[in-house]
This record gives sequence, structure tokens and C-alpha cells, in this order.
Amino acid sequence: MSVMAALALDPVRLFVVVVFLLMIVGVLVVLLLQHELTLKLREEGLLARGEVVEVTEEEWDSSTYFIVKYVLHLQDGSELRGSYTRNKAPPVVGEPVEALYLAHNPRRYQLVGTEVGLLGTLMGVMVITVVLVLLVILMLAPANQAPAPRKPTPSRLLRNLDEPSPPTRPPPPWEKRQLGEY
Repeated sequence: MSVMAALALDPVRLFVVVVFLLMIVGVLVVLLLQHELTLKLREEGLLARGEVVEVTEEEWDSSTYFIVKYVLHLQDGSELRGSYTRNKAPPVVGEPVEALYLAHNPRRYQLVGTEVGLLGTLMGVMVITVVLVLLVILMLAPANQAPAPRKPTPSRLLRNLDEPSPPTRPPPPWEKRQLGEY
């Protein structure tokens, strides 16, 4: 059975596969774009220095995390504000922050230390590939359905045990049998 034939049998499975494929492709695209930005910033990026301006503590699902807001001072004198979330000990207000940004598009920047390297990209691609393969295997596995009914057996090949057995041919005359064999 082909892949499309297996998926065509169950529209719910097809919908789930399409949604997961779109999600996986979306994550993969974001990961690759971040790596591409990291490479571009290493070549052409300008350094912006700034500081942490505010740290707020939030709780969600019995976990504590911190929202860190910062301001970056670009080389042309303008400012760029941003924030990130952190779940471990937060920085203090006034702590220095550095980022690399593109001169022609300062909104495209990465904080120093948050770059997406080649190893991280390759690991992400491998994890996504494994998840995708498992998803396809699970979606194409037969569902828990009742087994197909068996075809009737041709009755001419079956012998009814309630009826007397059909007559057998007598042995050829040249064959000698002992008396007990009859």
C-alpha cells in the first residue's frame, strides 16, 4: 500500500500528519535562519554595548522565571530595546549587555552568547529528522481495526465427517497384502 493510499483512508490521520509536518518544517526554518544570522553577524556585525534596565520575576506553573529588559546603544547613537526570559539567577540592573547587529538593519541582532552555532543547528536537524521519521511510521501503522473477514473455504475440498467416507479403490491384484491390513 502506498503512503498516499494509507493516509487517504483516514482523514484525521492525514490532518495530524500535515499539522505536525508544518510545525516541524517551521521549527527547522527558524533554526536555519538563526544560524544564517549568526554567520552573517560574525562577518559584518557591529558591536553594541548596553545594560540591563529592569528585571521582573514571574511565576508560571509553579516555576519561577525572570524577564530581563535591556537597552543597547548603537554606534550611530540610537538605542535599541529588547528583553529575554531567563529561568536561573537573573542579572542585576545595570549589568552590561553586548550584542552584534547589522548596520543596515539594526533590528537584526543577537546578544553575545546566544548565537546559534553549527553544532546546535546539526543537533536540531537530527532531532527533527528522527521525530519526522517516527511520526511517519506511527501514522502509517495500521489502526486497531477488526481483522478482515476470511474468505469462505471451498466446500468441495472439505470432507464432512458426519457422512460415510467415500469408497476407496481396491488394491491392485499383483500387490500382496497380509490379512490384517484389510
